Amino acid sequence: MAACCWVTNFFDLSEKLTKVAFFPHAMINPEITLDLISAIFKKFTSKNVPKIRAWSNGGQQYTATDELLADASKQLCLYERLVRATRSENFCVTLNGLSSWCEIFTLEMQTKILQPLFAQLEVPPVAGVDFYAFFGNYGFTPFGAHDDIDESFLWHLGPSKKIAYVWPRQIYEKLTGHTRATLSYQNILTAAKKFELNPGDLLFIPKGDFHVLETQGFSVTLGLTLFPNTPERECEAGLRLLAPNFKTLSLVGDKNLKINELIKLRKLSLESNGYIISAPQLLPQIKAISVVDTLHGLSISTREFFPLRQIRIAGREALIVRRRAIWAKQNTLFSSICNYLNTSIPAPYPKIMEDLSKYGDQKYISDVLIKVHALGGLSIEEY
Repeated sequence: MAACCWVTNFFDLSEKLTKVAFFPHAMINPEITLDLISAIFKKFTSKNVPKIRAWSNGGQQYTATDELLADASKQLCLYERLVRATRSENFCVTLNGLSSWCEIFTLEMQTKILQPLFAQLEVPPVAGVDFYAFFGNYGFTPFGAHDDIDESFLWHLGPSKKIAYVWPRQIYEKLTGHTRATLSYQNILTAAKKFELNPGDLLFIPKGDFHVLETQGFSVTLGLTLFPNTPERECEAGLRLLAPNFKTLSLVGDKNLKINELIKLRKLSLESNGYIISAPQLLPQIKAISVVDTLHGLSISTREFFPLRQIRIAGREALIVRRRAIWAKQNTLFSSICNYLNTSIPAPYPKIMEDLSKYGDQKYISDVLIKVHALGGLSIEEY
């Protein structure tokens, strides 16, 4: 996907994210992205459960997640997996948080979609973004014509085409007399803006516009959500990081805390994950001794697009890595690690240990780097 193919004219065509806009051939080689998404279904485990919703046979299918977990290790094509999971050849499945499952996919999206989009927006969305996908050959969207509270970008990946019907909010209200979702939309389809999506095409739907999609053959559509900012979202996300359980809550329960500190904590966590709200799946548990032995022959820096962040809040210190926080007593090591590694200049592990030794003993520094590595925060190369 070349940025100039869609971002350059994006704001003009969508009138600064206020009007529906269609961008043919926005994605080059959509089948590559489709393959990356298909491979995600092999990574599901009982400890890493996907955010799945499924519909078939006229209703929501609540056992689909269990079936996908059971089939994760089997050699099945994507269509076969979803047919088995929904027990139907006519189904609709949604998967949220795509970027948490595949680092290759995440880096591709950062390079080809998010960074060009953020440059056009001039500032990244303060509430964050996330990727999801629609799978199926469900006819019309099973939950009917509806609106979303956020901006929606839909890149169609194929293999079959998809039809989108969109009603600007005022027109939908005039036609129906209300602004609620409905399953009774057949008589107003002719009044909708109709778009035929082929593999690689992009459709932008502004928040509040009503829409329904139609498929007659199996296809996959990649979605990007720009979340709206609210005070509740600002504070809740920060509080989840500060006190994810009762044990940590007891440590900060009687500490002085400002609302703006929670907001800053949440903002730093978004920056640490390239403004994507879904953190990457945790790496399998690794033995510290093997990691240290391995790192001795490698150069280390932060990962592109994912800087480390640090904050002192409620009497504690946080090193923020890919939307997760490593908490400790107040110290100078965390800020020093950020300053050292965020230069994006790889440094040999022994030199890092030597340069940071004045901020703590080597075992403690090593333990922190191992945790950062386990959270997906380090880029490691041979030197």
